[in-house]
Amino acid sequence: MGRLKLNPGGFTLKGEAEFLKTVYVDRLQNKKNPLYIHSNKYVYLSSSKQNSTERSQLLIDKNNIEATCDIFHVKDFNNNTQMMLNGSKVILGFEDVDIPGPMKIKGSIRVPAIFGHEEETLNITAATSKVLIFGRGGVSIQSSVENISLEAGNNITITAEKTITLDSEEIILRGLPMSKATKVSRVYQLCVCSDGTLFMTDAGGSCKGSDDV
Repeated sequence: MGRLKLNPGGFTLKGEAEFLKTVYVDRLQNKKNPLYIHSNKYVYLSSSKQNSTERSQLLIDKNNIEATCDIFHVKDFNNNTQMMLNGSKVILGFEDVDIPGPMKIKGSIRVPAIFGHEEETLNITAATSKVLIFGRGGVSIQSSVENISLEAGNNITITAEKTITLDSEEIILRGLPMSKATKVSRVYQLCVCSDGTLFMTDAGGSCKGSDDV
């Protein structure tokens, strides 16, 4: 070992030291330079309660780092929890969580809100299956500035048990086929009231409602 100095509260070691058996210390520190703990096999840290077999463990080898504990915290220098893991859930931060690159989730995910980056597009994609968005209290998709686009390679079906409301200054239905009257069919025109009610009248008549509509 290097130069060893015995102090009233312990000892001071200058240089490198190799311990062949167990060393018991209350505190191990280096005040000026980095502290290195090196092992040719692995580094194993363990802490246990008195008279208990339960213990927290940290195992570091050349391939991985393995931690065994009831609750695992990752905190920043302000003592804010950035990640917490326990036996039932994983919490990633208590404010914004920035994950660079794509994120793959197997199974369902429960979140109060999903926001995209201010300068990038938010994409929710399932390459080979379906994307299901479910909410017991309702589902709201909003865009305060830009457009919302729903595209499908086949059909888009909108189903409601009660009312479907389209609220806009202008509603455009493109690609509606023109009907041609024949001897065995009648042609009507579809009219809409200011409150959204639809009704039919004769093709050549005026689009006005009456008591008998």
